[in-house]
Amino acid sequence: QQDKLQKEQLLQEGNRKKAQLDQQKKEKNQIVNKLKKQESQIQTEISKKIKRQKAVNAAIDKIIKEENAKSNASKKSTTSGSKITTGSSSGTETTTSTPAHLQLTPAESALANDFESNKGKLPWPVEKGSIVTPFGPYTHAEVNSVRIPNDGVNIVTGKGSSVRAVFKGTVSGIATIGESKVVIIRHGNYLSVYSNLGEVYVQKGSSVTTKQTIGKVFTESGEATAELHFEIRKESTPLNPASWISR
Repeated sequence: QQDKLQKEQLLQEGNRKKAQLDQQKKEKNQIVNKLKKQESQIQTEISKKIKRQKAVNAAIDKIIKEENAKSNASKKSTTSGSKITTGSSSGTETTTSTPAHLQLTPAESALANDFESNKGKLPWPVEKGSIVTPFGPYTHAEVNSVRIPNDGVNIVTGKGSSVRAVFKGTVSGIATIGESKVVIIRHGNYLSVYSNLGEVYVQKGSSVTTKQTIGKVFTESGEATAELHFEIRKESTPLNPASWISR
């Protein structure tokens, strides 16, 4: 009877441990599945951000090329893309071309100088907000091995917040990227870029004034906040917006 009781106790203990192991295995599988789901969501988020930055870059490059070509077509070849002719020992001529830049009118040069003189004093593109992603490549918070390019700053703001021009200028272009839009405003040879807009209130070629509302930030369904991607460029070269907007 004593041996039988001991065996029953050992069997019960074995069953209890087995149940514990089964529960631990179940919990482990749940954690693994959750991590896989989170990993998939993170990879989707990373891919989305990289794709958006590439699309913004492509839209800006297209506008710059179109404006340069238009400007160069109306000016002499010596100012749009100079050709240097040199003689060789064989008596033939060698021609090399230098890359063309946007040729500014006196008014555009004055606007660019005015914009430049306001470095550090420009208003924010939203009335209330804070920078959540700084300028330059950054490491993803949950995946240390991944570096995400960022040619501007990401500003978190309230749902449906108005987006405003940081300086007077002309709307160079409007592009649609996925569900949202990008507005590019030219200030001489400087550009301010406003990405992730849900609504746009200006048109290409429109003149805008400082702090003029140009649209509303796009807000994901069910979210209480929204994020604006903001850039400043000198022609195609990205600059750190945090150095240009007022503290």
